Amino acid sequence: MLFKLLRKSFLPIIFALLLPLNLSGKPQKYADFFSNWSDGFFADLGVHSYIPIGMHEYAFPKAGFRTGLGYHLFNDYNHSVLFEVNSGWSFISGTNPLVRTLDLVPLGFFAEYNFSPVHFFSINAGAGCGMFFSSVSRYKTAVDLIQNDLAYENNQLFFIHANLGTSFKFLKNSFSLCLDFGIDLLPENDGPIPLPYISLSTKFYPFRIAKYPKMH
Repeated sequence: MLFKLLRKSFLPIIFALLLPLNLSGKPQKYADFFSNWSDGFFADLGVHSYIPIGMHEYAFPKAGFRTGLGYHLFNDYNHSVLFEVNSGWSFISGTNPLVRTLDLVPLGFFAEYNFSPVHFFSINAGAGCGMFFSSVSRYKTAVDLIQNDLAYENNQLFFIHANLGTSFKFLKNSFSLCLDFGIDLLPENDGPIPLPYISLSTKFYPFRIAKYPKMH
């Protein structure tokens, strides 16, 4: 359902906007783009950590990871956009005596615009949304703390995502190293809860990597 919705609505609009920017006045590039369409598939893996801004009094985040699969449209051009489904794991240690740990497993969909002023470097801005599957261990009362009666709770939380970052590209765009700063926003009845983060990740384009030896 999600792919059909993207194919029928967002993807044709984005394609129509970016195609003239990238290929205007260059007919040969039309043929190059369509003959190498599989080059856009990528896998993503990186280190991810929330930044303890506004939460240091009751929690301290530890380093986790993010991984995903996606497609990069117009990867070889100045203007490009990528789509990704990703997941991972984050761990937050409670500094409040009653709250001990918080495990977060996200499942999200993201879109990101890339501008490449030079072929090996890009500036990126993205947005998306998804669900957190969380597990909390805590003592419900001070009596439970004394008796070491630890309770576990599982929840699902909707989140909105935004990020800004940079990418350095290698091996003719077969591999990239990305540094991102962003925020996951949890809408709550008492007001949104911001979770700022920093991540360092790599993207591998397997079909491009397979072709790389033939380019020389």
